[in-house]
Amino acid sequence: MQNAESDLYVVTKKDLKRVIETLTQAFLDDPLLIHFFPEPEGRLRFLQKYFNYRVRNGLLDGKVFATSEEIEAVVILTQSEYKKFSWLKAIRTGGFGLYRAAGSETLKRMLEVEDFTVSKKRESVPEPHWYLGSLAVRPSLQGRGHASRLVRHVLDLCSSQNKICVLETQHEGLVEMYKHFGFDVVDKFALPDTNLSHWVMAKPP
Repeated sequence: MQNAESDLYVVTKKDLKRVIETLTQAFLDDPLLIHFFPEPEGRLRFLQKYFNYRVRNGLLDGKVFATSEEIEAVVILTQSEYKKFSWLKAIRTGGFGLYRAAGSETLKRMLEVEDFTVSKKRESVPEPHWYLGSLAVRPSLQGRGHASRLVRHVLDLCSSQNKICVLETQHEGLVEMYKHFGFDVVDKFALPDTNLSHWVMAKPP
């Protein structure tokens, strides 16, 4: 079997700024983030801190791939994300910056939603897996096959390790896209205190 990393760029710390830029651009109009941060400036400020935290965690606990050194598209892949909170890790990965960017009340609401989704996800997929947590393509470069390329290589990696691949989305259109890659919906529910539906999808190795 071809190495799942063979024709992808493996992101390192030196790429952090560009990776954050790509992720921030791609998720700026995400419906859940708009719910928590209606003002674009506040949303942008939070996303920059949030993806700094997410990418650093991905580099520690998983893999971060891009289509090339230009970071046209990027995906963060982490192993089963049901891990205990660590203050040391939060310090190392910039987690405390989220409080300053979001404010304590908003962050509290976000964590409540996250706890709910993690609990539901654990019920649906209790076994060890790879978690496809963030996949982004720069908006100006969408529709050129970058996302498909990343997803196919993630699935090759999962298959080579005989692990399930799991993802979540609030976009119904993406549900159909991921079904094309062999993912099935294992749960669907409404997110607390929002008008958004949430899908959990999984693909066996």
